[in-house]
Amino acid sequence: MNKFDAIVIGGGHAGVEATRALSARGFEVGLVTLDPEKIGAMSCNPAIGGVAKSHLVFEIDALGGWMGACADSNSIQSRRLNLNKGPAVRSTRVQCDKDRYAKTMSKWVRSLSNVRIIAGEAARIIYSHGMVSGLELKDGVKLESRAVLVTAGTFMRGLMFCGEERKSGGRFGDTAADILTMSIVEGGHAVSRLKTGTPARLRASSVNFSKASEIQWGDPEQRRFSWRKPRSCLPQLSCYMVHTNERTHEIIRANFDRSPLFSGDIQGVGPRYCPSVEDKIKRFPERLRHQIFLEPEGLNSDSIYPNGLSTSLPADVQLSFLRSIIGLETCELIRPGYAVEYDTINPLELGDGLMSRFSPGLFFAGQVNRTSGYEEAAAQGLWAGIGAGLYLKSEEALKAKRSRSYIETLVDDLVTKGTDEPYRLFTSRSEYRLLLREDNAHDRLLALGDSLGLVSSEQLENYRTLELETASLKKRVQSERKRLSADRVLSLYEYLKRPEILWEDLAAEMDLLGCDRALERIEIEAKYSGYLEKQESELRQLENIQGWAIDDTVDLRTIKTLSHEVLEKCLFHKPKNIAELASISGITPAAVLAIAKAAGRKAGGFVSRETNP
Repeated sequence: MNKFDAIVIGGGHAGVEATRALSARGFEVGLVTLDPEKIGAMSCNPAIGGVAKSHLVFEIDALGGWMGACADSNSIQSRRLNLNKGPAVRSTRVQCDKDRYAKTMSKWVRSLSNVRIIAGEAARIIYSHGMVSGLELKDGVKLESRAVLVTAGTFMRGLMFCGEERKSGGRFGDTAADILTMSIVEGGHAVSRLKTGTPARLRASSVNFSKASEIQWGDPEQRRFSWRKPRSCLPQLSCYMVHTNERTHEIIRANFDRSPLFSGDIQGVGPRYCPSVEDKIKRFPERLRHQIFLEPEGLNSDSIYPNGLSTSLPADVQLSFLRSIIGLETCELIRPGYAVEYDTINPLELGDGLMSRFSPGLFFAGQVNRTSGYEEAAAQGLWAGIGAGLYLKSEEALKAKRSRSYIETLVDDLVTKGTDEPYRLFTSRSEYRLLLREDNAHDRLLALGDSLGLVSSEQLENYRTLELETASLKKRVQSERKRLSADRVLSLYEYLKRPEILWEDLAAEMDLLGCDRALERIEIEAKYSGYLEKQESELRQLENIQGWAIDDTVDLRTIKTLSHEVLEKCLFHKPKNIAELASISGITPAAVLAIAKAAGRKAGGFVSRETNP
């Protein structure tokens, strides 16, 4: 039987989450992949999460997704980052056993009774009367479907570069999808090339870890992404830090002419925030060294991932500059690093549900939308799965609501602002980052997930239990007292407001174990309630004035509270209403409200002359 409700092209992080979301809603799904044994494979680094990216993982989990649970189950190191900063930028990073991660994800996909895995190359999207009606494989097999989701990663006309060598493929050991692009263009989309890269893999037994400048252990208590508890915890491993040096840089500079990045062979734009090592050295000649993290790829793996050394230089040059680094003097390559150039579409050609504006039923998610990172891909896959499900039921697509999640911030950035380079998420991309934290992902998204049929009754019950636990602990924290001096007594809640007091201190004082999430929620409320109330008030005001027109006779340069950057962006974009203004990257809620006041509308407590909406 070759008839499906939806077809997903690609079994990477975007494809897996899209498939899971559609399956949860009861749709029959065909998952087309070049290699069924590599479903959920971690093509590059062995970690999930990190600054801002972890927020996406928590949100995916709140909507029933799998990425966080799979990372937890295969964690070989977990760390909390930015703990000395505010809760908005605190992040979780989990180092995974790469082989186990892919095997776990593949097992979960295969367990879905309404999903059929199809080994093959997607060749042509079939259209009927301007709408998607199916997919033809390279071997001629035709699959019927009203929705097709393209989550092809770096595989569309993927071309791998290692020095003077080039080879067709979207990933080491895999072929490329060389035909699919043509039918996407036929569907009305413009296509352009982007570039990404990965470092060499080193044989762990050939590395002298004793010479590392720093050993990085994970946190004593494993931090989980998911509400689901892993059945067992794997042994935890350490990472190591080393540095490039002037000799390393000399070797790389001497071989710039052999880099396809500089020779003109690679035309695609690379990631700004994860450049190749040769690009770093060319762009920042004043830097005498760059830090490199040596990350194990698994418990039973002899492979080390040198994070920070992405390169497309020839293999002999790679080995030479690697051996110039202290600790790597005798290192051996399991395989060299390489760059990949691949086809992408312009995300401005997509609607809120990541569906094509030209071909109804055609959806895109992941690196094909000019993003980078596992987490960004998975988030889009989930959102495209939601969009496809609504489309199949003839329901309107969800409007991306920036104040609700980083997933929607990402989607809104792509479909309204676009990008000409691989997009990476940062907390600074959200004007609501105080409200969009790791700890409250379920508060923000669980009801939405429930309404869409994406979450289980078990997940709902787990959340209710957490809410009750938090409420109970809060009462206890508010009632118990701590004497600071003979005449000074505070409730533990007031005591927790002090910047130097953390929820861990409270856990020790109250002899509470296993209540970390509830206590962290209480700490954030205690310390930041004033800031949170202010941002929530701004959000309410913004929601009330979205459709109000901006009087173009107002000289924005007279608004003294606007920064030069905000003023420059407003003069360039010339927004016609508050919604357009708020969608401009970098425009803060405070700036929007100031402009709303000056533009002459009544916004919350701001009153000035009336204009017609």
